[in-house]
Amino acid sequence: MSKLGVVFAGGGGRGSYQVGVWKALKLFGIDKYVEVVSGASIGALNAMMFIQDDFQGAEDTWLSSSQESMFPVDEKIIIRNLFLLEKARYEMDKIVQWANNLSKDGTITRDGLIDTMENHLDYEGLKDAKMNCYISCCRVPDMEAEYLTINNKGKEDIQKILFATSAVPLVFEGVFINGKQYMDGGLKDNIPIKPLYDEGCDVIIAIYFNKEDRIDKSLYKNCKIIEIFQRESSGWITGALDFSREASLNRIIEGYRDGLKIFDGILQRNYDNADIVEILKDKYEEIIARVDERLSEEVSLEAGFENGIRKIKQMQIIKHNLKQVRKNNINEFKRSGYYKEKSVWKKMRRNFIKKK
Repeated sequence: MSKLGVVFAGGGGRGSYQVGVWKALKLFGIDKYVEVVSGASIGALNAMMFIQDDFQGAEDTWLSSSQESMFPVDEKIIIRNLFLLEKARYEMDKIVQWANNLSKDGTITRDGLIDTMENHLDYEGLKDAKMNCYISCCRVPDMEAEYLTINNKGKEDIQKILFATSAVPLVFEGVFINGKQYMDGGLKDNIPIKPLYDEGCDVIIAIYFNKEDRIDKSLYKNCKIIEIFQRESSGWITGALDFSREASLNRIIEGYRDGLKIFDGILQRNYDNADIVEILKDKYEEIIARVDERLSEEVSLEAGFENGIRKIKQMQIIKHNLKQVRKNNINEFKRSGYYKEKSVWKKMRRNFIKKK
């Protein structure tokens, strides 16, 4: 018998796009026949809300989100990370070592994510969910992908798994679960198809954000993979870091429209038929043709101009948000006892000199 799964990839603020696609899946009745889901990083939060069947909660979460609450990282921290990565030449053992020293050098608050979980996650419902949910995490220091389940887990374990899969290196501390340390799931498997494939899903809908990340379907024999992704890659600054309400609303609309383009006319709206997965298999070639068609669509001059204006506005909003985040971080840092002793930057520079 056929089995349908949905993958929610990681992508920071772009995660709102997945909520729009979810809305389209609901319109065609596809969501009712999903048996397994997976998620990485912010996609893990969407996956959890999906198995709760809480679309309204997911939409409210994203439309009320902000840079300050969801990812309070300013550009100075980003520059610091790039500097450290360059120094390490991407040697993961060094990156892990520095990440483990975050508690000494200052970490970023997870209060926003905690508030989101408290307001929108039903831990008892997740624990008893009939739909299996796999969360991609990166196990360190061996840097291997591991897929943790939230089924039959208590509140504390579910929170730890969500913290782990979203623990961006050199921004958040790694998380220990059962004696093992984990970091951001996107480091090793940002589009976690494998756990769904291993569980026997022969139809998988993968929702991600970069057309350059096209899936190698030859790795998953006898499996129909339907890719739904943003046509225009929004990048790191105007994409992953932008949690503004305006950007979230635009992405929800974009995801909904993309879902309509792919399924409308192939499936009936408000479809209520247990054979829907078989229909997806039968119509697979037609669906894939529509996915490829979206890639070949030319962006009109007018649309291109509007996108340019929108990105300028996004940059202005992000700059304002980052300025507020930086101000809050500085104030919090100055209140700490560590600030009175010495500068974090001086300490880091001295450590590098010693290593040389």
